[in-house]
Amino acid sequence: MALSVLQMISIAEAISMGVELGMESALLSNVMNKSSARCWADDVGNPCPGVLPDAPSSRDYKRGFKMSLMLKDLKLAIENAGTTVNADVELAKHGLQYYDEIAKNGFSSEKDFGLVYQYVYQK
Repeated sequence: MALSVLQMISIAEAISMGVELGMESALLSNVMNKSSARCWADDVGNPCPGVLPDAPSSRDYKRGFKMSLMLKDLKLAIENAGTTVNADVELAKHGLQYYDEIAKNGFSSEKDFGLVYQYVYQK
């Protein structure tokens, strides 16, 4: 769970930065998917609208993995990591804080967690 969250944030930031620098989002995604940046968050669940026609981002972030469910699962994973196996999950905690900030800024937690792209892009 934490890995998916961190990948989604990273892909959203990379595409947003590329778009701001004048690159087309679909071209940038294609380049990343042919390099070491390839991951599910870019190849299947791309958070930038229009890059992948079947991704939730191209459907107004509907019919995807709801941010509210992702937050619940991530909180449970962090709690269990600390109590069950005594693992240090600092990056997962940062991902949780980032998505909590998104929810506090008025983004619907009932939409797909790829909505992070809209948050990053508006900053």
